Amino acid sequence: MSRLWHHRMEHQIAAGIRKVAALSSFPSSFRLILIASLLIPATTVQGTEHSSQRVGFVAGPTYGVGLSYSRQNNLTGMAWQVSGFPIWLEEDRLLYGGFTLFKTLHQGRGEGLLRLFASGGFAAYYSWHEDYPENDESLSLVFGPGVGLELRVGPFDVSADLPIAMFYTDDKSRGETRVEIIPYIPNLACFYRW
Repeated sequence: MSRLWHHRMEHQIAAGIRKVAALSSFPSSFRLILIASLLIPATTVQGTEHSSQRVGFVAGPTYGVGLSYSRQNNLTGMAWQVSGFPIWLEEDRLLYGGFTLFKTLHQGRGEGLLRLFASGGFAAYYSWHEDYPENDESLSLVFGPGVGLELRVGPFDVSADLPIAMFYTDDKSRGETRVEIIPYIPNLACFYRW
């Protein structure tokens, strides 16, 4: 990899750390999610001319919820996707984020092709609600493998993925911590590809 690429990555990581350091008044779990969302895209391998990029919407336990950007190497079939969406109101804060890796298992040819893929995803869901006398705060971390199908029509991709998701939930307002394995809640995605 080139020196210029390494210099850019170091600059992005340093800028992200400075931004997070300025947010010391936020709850620690929120800062952790923010740090991860800043560092993950900066440390992923950049694609070549044999890659495709996508933007769109995702929803699911291991994809996260919200807007998404994805990049796939068409020669190796490996891909990554980052997603997130913040909702910031006066008394409520919701933050959704996710990072997923994909491997193409089989891909058809031509228009309207189907792609079979395996995925491994990690998502975080943070919520904070200002409530007197205490604030209501919870953090859920979800990860797990999955398998899915994607339909490509022109520049559009629609996919469904069935993961086996492990949920770790820390509900600070109730003083509860739960770990659950919940299979087969689908991840859904709709993308524009170029």
